[in-house]
Amino acid sequence: MRVHQRAAKVSRLWDNIQTPGFFVRRSRDFGRAAAWAAGTLGVLLVWSCPLSAQSYPTRAVRLISPNPPGGANDTIARMIADKLSVALGQRFLVDNRGGAGGIIGGELAAAAPPDGYTLLAGSVSTHSFAPILQPKLKYDPIKDFEPVALFAIVQNVLVVNPSCPWPM
Repeated sequence: MRVHQRAAKVSRLWDNIQTPGFFVRRSRDFGRAAAWAAGTLGVLLVWSCPLSAQSYPTRAVRLISPNPPGGANDTIARMIADKLSVALGQRFLVDNRGGAGGIIGGELAAAAPPDGYTLLAGSVSTHSFAPILQPKLKYDPIKDFEPVALFAIVQNVLVVNPSCPWPM
């Protein structure tokens, strides 16, 4: 079975799992969820590698976070990179390439050689919003990327000051 066939099988299995997501209330909960996600991603990466004389990875892997340091995407990418480094015995380096709503990081990842040594911590901004907001995008979110694993579910919340005059 080829790698992309295994990835598709994993993706179908993942789609059948009813994951309610999580809302971060305490940093301890976030750490547990991110550690679980990183462990799952590590298992999926090891499982999806073809069994052959070559092992993956044989050199450092670049994980592009298309957002500036300190955000949710960067934090999760760093936690996953740490767990994958331990699980696979090779360095996973987070490369923050924030700007243009994730387009800069997405373009950089799309232009990289398709050898598995450049990963993108993609998000809704790089794969949904970017094609709509930027008609002349230099990458196709469907054709230029192969999904590996869903490693986080992040919920967005709109909040206002409690004294806001808007009716609730």
